[in-house]
Amino acid sequence: MKCVSYNIQYGLVSDGRYDLARIAGEVADADIIALQEVDRYWQRSGMVDGPAVLADHLPRHHRVYGANLDVDASYADAGRIVQRRKQFGTMILSHLCEATRMPQIAAMKDILERAAAEGGAWCGGHPDPASGWIEEEEPPMPRACIVMGDMNFGPSSREYATLIGDVAPGYGRLTNRAGLLDAWVVAGHEEAAGSSHTNAGRRIDHALISTDLAKFVGEMRIDNQARGSDHWPVWLTFDVP
Repeated sequence: MKCVSYNIQYGLVSDGRYDLARIAGEVADADIIALQEVDRYWQRSGMVDGPAVLADHLPRHHRVYGANLDVDASYADAGRIVQRRKQFGTMILSHLCEATRMPQIAAMKDILERAAAEGGAWCGGHPDPASGWIEEEEPPMPRACIVMGDMNFGPSSREYATLIGDVAPGYGRLTNRAGLLDAWVVAGHEEAAGSSHTNAGRRIDHALISTDLAKFVGEMRIDNQARGSDHWPVWLTFDVP
């Protein structure tokens, strides 16, 4: 199973053109795609529905889009209002900003800790199918998780340590068996190695996994030949039996 995380910079490719088709082509081979900075109905990107355009070019994938900027962009046409939202967001993982990173990381950890017990598929409830509110038994909520995206921090940051674990002098990184691991390190790379952005000089796009998935991690790589954004796609392959 192949996973990829890619900050697409709202479709602005390296030669200055807006080209979602090219971006989609660079990640189409992945089974799970985590995209950041995807917009809808912005003038800079041609007033197109970015998630819909990407979906058209990735027809074999399901998609979930979440907007963290969301304003009305409706307009009148022939006497009727065309409902439309101007949005900017992600498919799968939210983009972390410097001023709010630590609160967002705390929220992420809280969600991950509560998810299995709350049963995300049913929004926290455990209703009886006989009640008529649902049609089937509640599906199991696994504890295993993959957190991917542009997080805007490197391995030496306090944000990274908060998610992965602190460094103990003489012993290295201390990890929580019930917490997250950096799949880059699990795949055999040095923690400080690699860069995922043309100007960052370090990895700021990450793939983090729960510890029970470590045994399935195969290859992890950064595609620094991609030209669809100022970030490079981060690929993670799982060798699933």
